[in-house]
Amino acid sequence: MEILPPKISVVVITYNQEDIISRALDSVLCQKDYVFEIIICDDCSTDRNWEVILEYQSKYPDLIKPHRNDKNLGIFKNLESTWSKPVGDLILFLAGDDAILPGLFQKVFELIEKEKIKYNQGSYSIFTDSMIIKPDGSQIRKTNHLIAQGHSSISLKIRGLIGSLRGVLHSKELISKLEPVHKYIGIYTDGLYDTQFHIHSERNYYIDFVGGIYYSGIGVASKTKKTESLRSLVQLYAELSTIPNLDKKDIAYLKLKKGVNEFYLNPSFKKYLLSWKLYIKSIRINYGYSFLNDFKAIIKMSKILLSGKS
Repeated sequence: MEILPPKISVVVITYNQEDIISRALDSVLCQKDYVFEIIICDDCSTDRNWEVILEYQSKYPDLIKPHRNDKNLGIFKNLESTWSKPVGDLILFLAGDDAILPGLFQKVFELIEKEKIKYNQGSYSIFTDSMIIKPDGSQIRKTNHLIAQGHSSISLKIRGLIGSLRGVLHSKELISKLEPVHKYIGIYTDGLYDTQFHIHSERNYYIDFVGGIYYSGIGVASKTKKTESLRSLVQLYAELSTIPNLDKKDIAYLKLKKGVNEFYLNPSFKKYLLSWKLYIKSIRINYGYSFLNDFKAIIKMSKILLSGKS
């Protein structure tokens, strides 16, 4: 029996991106034969962003569904406002300064056919890899392959062993389970959203393919002061520690990351020693050599203490 292709909804959140929104939209439109709808939520832009969006709608009136907020909600409330809008079976979220790679949706269709996935049933995600492109043009591939090895996706996420959700599609049922999060933590609030997808997912699939692109150096994070970023990370790891049913190693890891960022804000020998203790408690050998990155972070802390600089 032939499996009918799923309806794919692409949701784009954007604000004051008149110069780059076309890149995001073109990356979707070049594979529009696979797309059911493109929902664009403009957060009351003050530049020509909205006009650019309307120009695209005039070219693709049956595909593009633009929404403009009456007032500026901020990136996170704008994102939350989109959750009820898509009607497709699979949903992909895209920021206006990001893009997806050609062939992404074809790869998703091939996976569904091969695995005979009942795409309109259950709460699940289909992962691909992502690519970071730096301002100098250099590229870094962030792989999500560990998710296909049976590890806890929540554990992988809080340890940074799963990248962002760029190029990842989610079932409509999964999106229906998302809830608004505390936004007081600042720039890294998106970490709370990403973790929710893993908490509510009943199963995950992985495609060895680069599906999403993140252009570093142009987003809000690149304009945030270092101390503000560190405080946001401290609060993020504190929030993540409240996730139910985490095991002792993952709790130790979150305490470690919180402590390391607190150290960078205000170095002390006591925090340094505590980090070693938490590091040892948090190690998972079955995640490969990822623990070496945290080892390097603690060595960096020792150098800061020796130099007397923060």
